[in-house]
Amino acid sequence: MNNQPLIYSFVAKEKVVLAEQDWFSGNTRTVAIQCLAKLPSNSNKFTYSCDGHTFNFLVEKRFVFLVVANKGFGWSAPFVFLERVKEDFVQQYGSTIADEGPRLKEHMQYCINHPEKISKLTDFVDMKGIVMDNIEKVLDRCEKIELIVDKTETLHFEVGPISKLSNRMYAIRDMQAPTSMDSPMLFLMQPLHPLNTVDAADGRGDRTLHPNGVVRDVQLISPRPNRNELKFDHVAKKFSLPIKDAARDLKVSMSTLKFRCRELGIPKWPYRKIQSLETLIETMLELAPFGFQHMIGKVREEIEAIKLNPTLEIKYETERLRQEIYDSKYKRRRISEFTS
Repeated sequence: MNNQPLIYSFVAKEKVVLAEQDWFSGNTRTVAIQCLAKLPSNSNKFTYSCDGHTFNFLVEKRFVFLVVANKGFGWSAPFVFLERVKEDFVQQYGSTIADEGPRLKEHMQYCINHPEKISKLTDFVDMKGIVMDNIEKVLDRCEKIELIVDKTETLHFEVGPISKLSNRMYAIRDMQAPTSMDSPMLFLMQPLHPLNTVDAADGRGDRTLHPNGVVRDVQLISPRPNRNELKFDHVAKKFSLPIKDAARDLKVSMSTLKFRCRELGIPKWPYRKIQSLETLIETMLELAPFGFQHMIGKVREEIEAIKLNPTLEIKYETERLRQEIYDSKYKRRRISEFTS
């Protein structure tokens, strides 16, 4: 067994080896090819251990990068080497694949000659992995919290009509309680329609008979829309409103609206961008006598473009125009203060 930390490496496309570097004779290449043929497809990093060596694979799209290292070299350091090879290979790929063999040798020699740098990069990779795991856990927890909030609001929405129905039933019971009634009360206690309602003569639906004999309209609550019923066109009409007001108009919770926006490819609610551009138009109208009115049409076109595609950012030219308008207003205000 040799004492070199890195022994063999190759670059392959799927199952075909494109370039390789072997510093020692032996069956290392044969074992590596066998491992390549058995690589699973559910991850992009794999490590096999055999006879005091680790066979470390890094998969990027259809390309496979391998390095065989001694176990004493650690578990993270080989992947630092593979990341260097991958970045270099991606930059150089397309010119010639035959040159990658000597480059593998250069990277292996660099990792052997600079163990302290590899150690620092290894610590960074380990820390990055821990941070990414924690971020995934937090995001998963947030999704569960949003789901609970959405279910709670749905339950509250459905309980409302049941509570009103219970109040009307208690009103019927209270009206039927007296045993001795005069003629007007007997008239009011004629057989009622179910749930103490009477048909409205004007065709507006059911109306509730109040305990004191006053007929009043029933406020029917429109059904809560399903999240999948929210199409892009429905949501786009509310882009000019804050997300809280938009959710109220669409009769969904804010968490439901945010989740649906992510499904529709809207990473961020565009109200602030649209409001910023509308404020810019108002300022341009104020400064119309000073030559800014010719850009109003372009800014309005940009607002419409953002409504159609909320992922668009405000154009650089518009940002420059806004800065020029701000400078112009500031200078005119200073001149006005000085002359007054």
